[in-house]
Amino acid sequence: MGQLDERAIRAILGPMLEEVRASLKEQYGVALEFDKAAVDFIAREGFSPTLGARELRRTVERLVQTPLSALALSGKLKEHSSWQAVCGTSGLSFTPRAVNSRDRE
Repeated sequence: MGQLDERAIRAILGPMLEEVRASLKEQYGVALEFDKAAVDFIAREGFSPTLGARELRRTVERLVQTPLSALALSGKLKEHSSWQAVCGTSGLSFTPRAVNSRDRE
């Protein structure tokens, strides 16, 4: 079996991130968007030349679900109706996102 390319990793990662978004919306009524840099970061962190995409689920748990759970437990998650996952110098972070009519899908 050949090595997975970036497109294949993103094809695997996309539904995982959608699952997180749907769960947040259902449980907390909160929207979550991922900027391109955040998706790129998660894909890079979750891919290994030796293991392929096997670590991707654990990476999503570590980088996305665990921090979001901490925000939910602290009560901060519900303070804003929309959040954005962004990638900065310190890695992945979640920031409140201003919502206007143009942003709604």
